[in-house]
Amino acid sequence: MGRSGIETGAIQSKTTVHGKQSVGPMRVVGIRKSSALSEIGPSMEAAFCQVHELFAKHGLPTDGDVISVYHDCDLKTQIFDYTSGIAIPQTTGNVPDELSEWLLPACQALHVEHIGSYTHLGNAWSAAN
Repeated sequence: MGRSGIETGAIQSKTTVHGKQSVGPMRVVGIRKSSALSEIGPSMEAAFCQVHELFAKHGLPTDGDVISVYHDCDLKTQIFDYTSGIAIPQTTGNVPDELSEWLLPACQALHVEHIGSYTHLGNAWSAAN
């Protein structure tokens, strides 16, 4: 992050730790992919493009939170399994086969918000630890 600040004169990201919060239930519909950590930014950007195209095609609501859910993060192999999608109401009908669905029951969770480049996503991971 320091290099970016020196080169541009500003840090183009922000990490906020909101603390432990009640969340859910939540239903996220999107594209499930896996990617090398070095390619996670472009991989997620492509996934979100697919999500928006498929939501438009199937008339799904796009006004929910845009979320990436990490299912598995193998730091040894640097491979991440994730779903990038949009939170939709529980009452929305069936999910088309082209999309993946992830459900979270009501629970307590650590809420860490990252706004900015994927290059600085490690700051949010560090803040969560």
